Amino acid sequence: DEMGLGKTLTALALAVQFREEWPTLVVCPPMLRYQWRSEILHWLGHLVKPEEIQLVMQGKSALQKDACFVIVPYSLINQTQLQRQESGEDFKVVICDECHYIKEHKAQRTQAMVPLLQRARRAILLSGTPSLNHAAELHSQVQAVVGASFTVPFRAFAERYSHRQLVRFAGGFKGERFTGVQREEELGVLLRHVMVRRLKVEVLTQLPKLRRQRIAIQASDATALKDANKQLAAAEAAGPLPMPEEAQASTNTAEAAEVPHDAVRAIFKLVCGAKLKSTQDYIGYLLDGLNSKVLFFAHHRVMLDAIEQTLRTRKVGFVRIDGQVPQQLRPKLIQDFQEDPSVTCAVLSITACGEGLNLTAASTVVFCELYWVPGIMEQCEARAHRMGQKSMVDVHYIVVEGSVDERAYASLARKKEAMGAILDGKVIAFQPDATVKNDAAFEGTAEERAQELVQLRVKQTQERENKREQAMDERRLQRDKAAEAHKSMQQEAALLRKAAKVEQASKVEQAKVEQASLRTAAKVEQASMRQEAALLLKAAKVEQASATRDAAATATKLKRQEAASLSKAAKVEQASDTPAAPPDDSEPARSRKRLRQVSASSTKAAEVEQALCTAAPPDDSGPSASRKRLRVSRLQRDAAATGTKSKRQAPASSSKVAKGEQASDTPAPPDDGGPAASRKRLRAKTAAAS
Repeated sequence: DEMGLGKTLTALALAVQFREEWPTLVVCPPMLRYQWRSEILHWLGHLVKPEEIQLVMQGKSALQKDACFVIVPYSLINQTQLQRQESGEDFKVVICDECHYIKEHKAQRTQAMVPLLQRARRAILLSGTPSLNHAAELHSQVQAVVGASFTVPFRAFAERYSHRQLVRFAGGFKGERFTGVQREEELGVLLRHVMVRRLKVEVLTQLPKLRRQRIAIQASDATALKDANKQLAAAEAAGPLPMPEEAQASTNTAEAAEVPHDAVRAIFKLVCGAKLKSTQDYIGYLLDGLNSKVLFFAHHRVMLDAIEQTLRTRKVGFVRIDGQVPQQLRPKLIQDFQEDPSVTCAVLSITACGEGLNLTAASTVVFCELYWVPGIMEQCEARAHRMGQKSMVDVHYIVVEGSVDERAYASLARKKEAMGAILDGKVIAFQPDATVKNDAAFEGTAEERAQELVQLRVKQTQERENKREQAMDERRLQRDKAAEAHKSMQQEAALLRKAAKVEQASKVEQAKVEQASLRTAAKVEQASMRQEAALLLKAAKVEQASATRDAAATATKLKRQEAASLSKAAKVEQASDTPAAPPDDSEPARSRKRLRQVSASSTKAAEVEQALCTAAPPDDSGPSASRKRLRVSRLQRDAAATGTKSKRQAPASSSKVAKGEQASDTPAPPDDGGPAASRKRLRAKTAAAS
């Protein structure tokens, strides 16, 4: 059932039907042990005494022989001695509160609880959210209720009713997880045989407008609770302990000074510190199975901070309004809480938010601390229980047993009774455990009332069946629509895949054509480049041969011209000399002879150098090439040596020729014509050539 529909009362009513099979084992979260004890005493106080309820606080605790109810937390159910009665027999009636605590099939508490529930004759599992994440979490709970006859393995159950996914974790480790749900109708048929499901919407006409319940918790700080009780005892020793508003209402200054109201405030503050951790645990438990928005009221700042820390740790969206929040910012915070789905909680100060706020989006109110003025408590309740509220308002009062909180409840009841007698003319007792309903009482006999109730039950059963059939029809339509949509999506996906294949094939063909054209173009370009290179090489050879022929013709012409000049000069010189004259052995004659030899050597060296320069490129392969290179190197050395010798002899010969001519020309008269003039001009040309 959803929260507030009486799961605890239903379980206790079932347990009473099998009273002969007591003791009853109650397994619950640790923070609900005192709450179960309080509920048992409230509803079954005429059958069960307080000492017949055993709260197991440690794993080594021994079970009582006369216990009617044994309350064990999930954290201690692994202890073997707590899984059987004191006599050694199995528990015949077992209540598993918040059974989603055993949803993990590999957890130790699940492996301890499932056999324990299977051995019991009466197994009662309570939860508002049996499956928090996926349908596979129902396996261990169904197995516990059905018993040993349920032999379906977890993997088969999970793969049939959930979606299996492969995941990769850090370090390359591969695993699997289950999500969502499938085959909903089949699973719903299976669960209807073992589960009763009630929603607030279905039983709204049977619910009260406002329900107050007392949540008993254990003090998380025993030292602070002891200090608070010591101060309470010391204050009571001085006289009757008044509430703070009594001290404020006192007009006698001397009497007000004697009233220990500061001590009362200090006691409440110590109690606030004593239940901080337990209150945070209860808030966490409340948030796990809550589907509506919540108002958390507190008085001390340390408690408001603790609530905020719990909400932040659980990453719950919330707003906080206390005395430090400016008035101009409060409307925006209230609007966020009322309209924003992500903001599910409001942390409120009792004194700062008791008036003028409309918070009808919340249907659950939690008082983490008590306040000593009943009117302010009711005003805080009215923030949610007012016009515009479409659901039942569930109010939780968190009380530490054995503390001043219990005294405060008694005081609140007395004050509410007195205020009701004054204002309304009748007594209205403030009872947090009572149910407040605004509907008028049914007038008539008991038989008529019973008939009316039977008719109401039949009507409600018919309405539930109609709603269930409508829901099933809607699910069928949705499933058919989903199947059609899935089929159309598959067809569309097939068409898209086919079009993608055709497009890919055309792209591949086009790429092949482009590659072939590129290869053809590359071959054509390469052939044209080769032809062009051949033409260039041929032109270079022709040009080189032409240059070689021109150089050879020029050298031949120069040789002929020089030979003609030398021949002409020799003839002129021979003609000018007399036949009878003896050979000229003078120094000028020898100088002219050496000069002609030098000129001939220079001419030969120039011819060799021109031949080397104009020759075709040598063949670098074979023995012939080696011999040719050897001849060329020898010619180059000879030419270099001849040129060096000519350069050395030319200045000396020139100077000797000049001296000889000067000696021979001195006694003779100048001859401007004839052979002498010819020889002189020839010598000048030869000197210039040298």
